[in-house]
Amino acid sequence: MSDLIKVHCEIPLLWKSKLERLAAERKIAPTDLMREAIATYLGEAIGPHTARLNALEAEVVALRGAVQSLTRPIAMAPQPPTPFSLHSALTDDEDEPDEVLYDFLEGEH
Repeated sequence: MSDLIKVHCEIPLLWKSKLERLAAERKIAPTDLMREAIATYLGEAIGPHTARLNALEAEVVALRGAVQSLTRPIAMAPQPPTPFSLHSALTDDEDEPDEVLYDFLEGEH
């Protein structure tokens, strides 16, 4: 003979889908999740470490959501511009600095 009873209540459809999603994430049946929720609300422990496990599982679910929200890979992030290198400008074979300066002066080539 069991000391369990069956309870019936109506809940919003949105709650049902949330319960099913959370139960699937935790790999338990929705009824077990509801039983845990009622036990937590009543301050009853289902197992020896239920409260701590529930807190850790909630944290894992939150962390999974945070990780999933990071949709853009780091490699696709914009890179900072490379600073202008004076050395590369001075060693360029096409234009010597003095030639560039003389190009702007009139009549002194």
